[in-house]
This record gives sequence, structure tokens and C-alpha cells, in this order.
Amino acid sequence: MTLVNTMQNSGFSGLIIVTNGFIQPPVDDAAGDESYITTTKPVPNDNLRVYPNPATNYVMIEFPVQEAGKIRLTLYNSMGEMVYDKQITTYGQGMKERISMAAFMQGTYMLRVVTTGTGATPKEAVYKIFKAN
Repeated sequence: MTLVNTMQNSGFSGLIIVTNGFIQPPVDDAAGDESYITTTKPVPNDNLRVYPNPATNYVMIEFPVQEAGKIRLTLYNSMGEMVYDKQITTYGQGMKERISMAAFMQGTYMLRVVTTGTGATPKEAVYKIFKAN
């Protein structure tokens, strides 16, 4: 049996699932073909890098994006509350963004990164970040 906590995502539509183990398939029809997406495995997002992890004072996000567009960074604490939200406009070259973690309490945070290129389908990734003192 797995402990599963769910919370309503405050900025975008959808549900965030935080687990303390494996996620069980939502429906078991005995066919063995259940498919589902976990929120901790990043969706490919052009080799996006998030480091250091665990973080103490800051988290660096490296975007090797080679097309113009927008990037939205949203950081949630373990209670599902949005603690950081920023939208960045890119102009076709890679860039880095630094998020200060110094003011945040020790714990687990979820970083949601959504990239939207001009005329492209948005790409999304969710990263689990551990904040240590």
C-alpha cells in the first residue's frame, strides 16, 4: 500500500501527486496495459539542467533553448503552495536562471518548467528539488 497525497495545482489546471513510494495504476482492468505519468520524471525538455540538488542557497536552471519563446518557472513547496513564479522571454540563445533558496525552509520542492517556442507545442518538465540547510 502506498501513501498518496494529492493537492490542487494553484497556477495551472491539473493535479499534482506527491507520493512516498510507487504510484499504483489508476484503474486495473486485469489486462496489464495501464499507463500513467509520474510527476517526478522529467519530460524531455531540450536537455534542461537543474542543479545543485540538494540545494542550500540557490538552484541554477540552465536552458540550452535555441529558439525564441517563453519559459515559465513555478516552484511549489511540499504543501502545494506556489512559492516562486517567473516568466522569462528567450531570444534564441541558451541562458541560465538562478532561484534563491536561502529564504525557504528545509524540505522538498517541485519545480515546474514550461517552455513555449514560437508556433511550437509547449514542453513541460517537473523536477523534485531538496532544500538542505
